[in-house]
Amino acid sequence: MPTHTHHSTHSTTNRQMNRQLHARHLQLLSIGGVIGAGFFLGAGRTISLAGTSVLIVYALVGLFVFLVMRAMGELLLSDLNFRSFIDVIDRYLGRGASFVVGWSYWLCWLIIAIANTVAMTGYMQFWYPDIALWLPATLNIALIVFVNLLSVKWFGEVESYLTLIKVITMFIIIGTGLVLLITGAKVGEYRADIGNLFNPQNFMPQGLAGFFAAFQLAVQANAGAELVGTASSETNNPKENLPKAINQIPIRVMLFFVGSLAVILAIIPLADIRVGISPFVQLFGLLGFGAVAGVINFVALSAGVSSANSGLYSASRMVYGLAMQGNAPTSFGKLSKQGVPVYGVIYSALYLALSFALLYGADNVVQAFVLISTVSSVCFILIWAVILLAYLRYRKTAPHLHQTSSYKMPYGKALSYLTLVFFGWVLYLFSQNPDTVKGLLFVPVWVAVLLGVYLCWFRKSE
Repeated sequence: MPTHTHHSTHSTTNRQMNRQLHARHLQLLSIGGVIGAGFFLGAGRTISLAGTSVLIVYALVGLFVFLVMRAMGELLLSDLNFRSFIDVIDRYLGRGASFVVGWSYWLCWLIIAIANTVAMTGYMQFWYPDIALWLPATLNIALIVFVNLLSVKWFGEVESYLTLIKVITMFIIIGTGLVLLITGAKVGEYRADIGNLFNPQNFMPQGLAGFFAAFQLAVQANAGAELVGTASSETNNPKENLPKAINQIPIRVMLFFVGSLAVILAIIPLADIRVGISPFVQLFGLLGFGAVAGVINFVALSAGVSSANSGLYSASRMVYGLAMQGNAPTSFGKLSKQGVPVYGVIYSALYLALSFALLYGADNVVQAFVLISTVSSVCFILIWAVILLAYLRYRKTAPHLHQTSSYKMPYGKALSYLTLVFFGWVLYLFSQNPDTVKGLLFVPVWVAVLLGVYLCWFRKSE
């Protein structure tokens, strides 16, 4: 069974990753990776598909993703030599599994960085309808590469402030909505009324098909929760900070996703929610605060920068971890004086150029976003499922570590199996929807290619 014998590349790097991320950084990172431009851009589409039942979709997906994070938390804290969940998979499921999952995770975060770079162009068009499509994408790529080449402490600081902008805005949206509902204020032609949430006509406007279709966007919205596991190797006190960050995931899902969407649904009639525009921008536009709509648009823009920034961070750290295992070229394991995997950052950043192909090749920004976000969603489900399989293997082969764990997953085995069944059901839903079936079909091809590369090249080097 392959273990950490692959980590001999450490001798070539002579530097270690710096534990410069504090509890504050890790808490905000766990939020920042998730509330991307995709949530702001995709919320209108999710609502139009599922109506008020979208609240159930987000709560359900959030619950099962939280269970995966609990399993991951117990695994990472069982041995503080684990740099990320890829090391866990390497130990409990073998090197082939860690190779496939590691490179799939790298792809996932690259897609998130590309998707947010694409989405940001849509937000720039709010102010400058005739802006050259390549300009916002180029500025974003230059900025996030610069931030990622600085020390991890600088990355943590920049990401914390970008996330704070998002968090404060979400509180303002929810707070404004609550005031409107309590006072029964008029919003445009409509009156804010909590009763809209319980109107049977608003529950599943497109029936079960619409309800099921919303799962893809809810999975995409929760993607990035495991970023806390990737960052744990650069956290100064993982035993305390990691459980704290994971335990706040359900609160975050209920507040930011369910809370903000509930406010929108109680105020704007379902038929009037426009798919191509953020419903949050639409809300303030209806209130007559054109300037505030501009501010929300700016926040969505900063959310795009933040998620793309997290995406490049995660992709480069994953490449570094793979190099440490012998699953990527050794040069990716070299660190700069600041402890940054500089080659991993540059290599991953090169692929961000695909943003331009999507921007110029798709009919519109939303269409491009849906296509690539589906691939990302399916990849994340695959990765979460493998984390659970590693957890079940750990429970079987290292029961003593579970017994002495300070962060046991409650009902770990039963809930792991239940979550795997749920993920299987979600993938079945993807196969039934023409919008998502293309992304679903891409992932098995990707996995087959990775297995081929591993068997022909990396396995021989063991």
